[in-house]
Amino acid sequence: MGACGDLLTCARGVAALPDPRLDAIADAIDSDLSLKALWNGDPPDCAEDFPAMEELRRRLGPLHMGFFVFCLLRELPETCRFYRSKGIPEEILRLTLQDIPRNMNEYEALTGQFGIGGERYPWLWNHIRGRLFQLGRLQFMAHVLEAPETFGGTFLPAGTKLLETHIPAGEPLLPEACSRAFRAAVEFYEKTFGYVTEGFTCESWLLSPELGEILSPHSNIRRFAGQFSCTDRFERDDSFLQYVFGTTAAKPEQLPENNSLQRGLKRFLLQGGELHSGYGFRPVG
Repeated sequence: MGACGDLLTCARGVAALPDPRLDAIADAIDSDLSLKALWNGDPPDCAEDFPAMEELRRRLGPLHMGFFVFCLLRELPETCRFYRSKGIPEEILRLTLQDIPRNMNEYEALTGQFGIGGERYPWLWNHIRGRLFQLGRLQFMAHVLEAPETFGGTFLPAGTKLLETHIPAGEPLLPEACSRAFRAAVEFYEKTFGYVTEGFTCESWLLSPELGEILSPHSNIRRFAGQFSCTDRFERDDSFLQYVFGTTAAKPEQLPENNSLQRGLKRFLLQGGELHSGYGFRPVG
């Protein structure tokens, strides 16, 4: 087994990456001097703009987008050292890195390609480089306001220390689980980094005001969104299609109706409705 295969074995100790197609890519990189040279070079910022994409296609065929998974994993040993140096429990590392197979599965469902690409590839560098942490149900990143912002009736000056809130797919947004995650984030960032936050921000279609027309006020999504006071800026956001329906291309009449959220959103879209992303603030308390 070569360096890439060894790395994959190490990665499987902290992330759920059982797919045998990864072994095939690791073997190819370890046995092909050209692929190994590409892998040992500077990691690309964007998968689709990688200058050697055609060479990847020639050498890896339909698995070529899997090369970028190994670009991420190449820095995993440094990630582990960073976690140990900060005394961050391994369970947080494991939970945070589950976003790699989660995003791989979503990417393959949307594109039919194995691997990682699009906006998901640069997003996952936040996990690898110790900028994002999953603490229970939610993910967080430190963010200092560069300019003043008003959220509802709350004015925050430039320099306010905040935590961005991100919602990984896969589990219900149970109120008690979210509350535990918010409390854990305040404690984690202060203890680990000496970072004392004044609250949380979230920018998502989950904060869309139109959801008030679709969902019960007692739904988990509405209860989560109700914790945030939003700015008066709302932009159209179609990203919910991939998270709710697993597609970005289907016409409204072709969308599935397997649960109440799908049924409500489909009915809303068939009536000509549009969702907009909201940008909200939730105080620590």
